[in-house]
Amino acid sequence: MKKNTTIELIKAELLSKHFDFPILTTCKISRCFINKKLVEFIARLLNEAQDKSDQELMLLRLKKIILQTPREPDTSQLEAEPFEFAKLELEIAREQAFFEPIKWIDAELDFLRNIKTLEVKDTKSAEVAIEHKELLNQQELLSIFNFSRSTLNRRIAEGLPTIKLGAKLMFNRHKVNDWLNQLE
Repeated sequence: MKKNTTIELIKAELLSKHFDFPILTTCKISRCFINKKLVEFIARLLNEAQDKSDQELMLLRLKKIILQTPREPDTSQLEAEPFEFAKLELEIAREQAFFEPIKWIDAELDFLRNIKTLEVKDTKSAEVAIEHKELLNQQELLSIFNFSRSTLNRRIAEGLPTIKLGAKLMFNRHKVNDWLNQLE
């Protein structure tokens, strides 16, 4: 329960409009001197934010904090447990060859930006595809002819040509155009 609360607080701090000095986030990052643990922490944070723009903002701010925050183990451990500290330093050196948080963040940012680009392209492709379709469903008809749902229902009651396919109502674009031109 406490971990989720900390993650929620850090998420709120990263998404805040007043991002002056994020104390909690900076403290958490300074204690994550093992890169693998830092990457896992960032991944958990991203899972908490469903919105892609929130994820992008969090990643940009985390990158800034990571680049500016020293992340080193507590040297007082050296005096207390020199053998354990040496083992920890060796582990850190080994795992840093595989886990680089800044590269990981850059890859995530590229991924999010590519998804946004693909979503825009898919929306434009769908609009172009609808413009060339001859048989339209209700939603497509509403968007092409700029009708409201109530206007469409009224037009159907007035005699707008429809095609019934099972339980679905479909519309032939040319017949709808001709029918609307006759009204004018």
